[in-house]
Amino acid sequence: MKVEERIKAIEGICCTNCLRKNHTTSECRINIGCKVCKDRHHTLLHVYNVNGSALSENSQNVVAVSRGCQLKDLLEGLPIFGPAGTPAAIPTKLGYILSGKIYAPPLKESIVHSSLNDQLSELWKLEEVPKTNAKIQIPDPCEESFSKSVKRNNEDTEVEAKSIIIEIQNLLKSGGFILRKWSSSHPKVLQDLDTSLLASKPLHSLGDEESVLGLIWNLKTDSIQV
Repeated sequence: MKVEERIKAIEGICCTNCLRKNHTTSECRINIGCKVCKDRHHTLLHVYNVNGSALSENSQNVVAVSRGCQLKDLLEGLPIFGPAGTPAAIPTKLGYILSGKIYAPPLKESIVHSSLNDQLSELWKLEEVPKTNAKIQIPDPCEESFSKSVKRNNEDTEVEAKSIIIEIQNLLKSGGFILRKWSSSHPKVLQDLDTSLLASKPLHSLGDEESVLGLIWNLKTDSIQV
């Protein structure tokens, strides 16, 4: 069928823009017009210019009719338009077809500059073992208590010990005092004193042994024996 025959066949019956009934071309809501000249009529109703073309008018129109029939058979209802800048949804027997422009946000690219040396150096830092002292000195509370509570004079000989006794006696006599109950772990140190000035119970001699907490303390060697 030629284009002129198609126009006469739908005149007063269908819309020349969408080829549907119940409305005129001026009332048609479909903004898609002719794909060839962009005019407000269907592509099947476009009059082709055959000047300079090897194909005849009939052959071109036949191809256009075939395509138009296939598209028309698939359409169901009017397209659904959304806000500006969004595509339109065209209902077909195969489902909705989206047509039109869409907005695609720009892609954000992130670039990381890294070198192999930096990565290896970070690996070495993680594998390094922290340096610690091999010997850890833990303070002994017993030793601290002994060093604070026990003091030893620097007099290591009997002569020096006897000279200290004489100095103490002279100092007390100058004040009118007499020191009694002298006692020493070494009896020879007190042998020059009067027996009335000595303690009734002298300290252990260096040759004696004393039982302490179930152990034997040798006073002479200052050691513990089992």
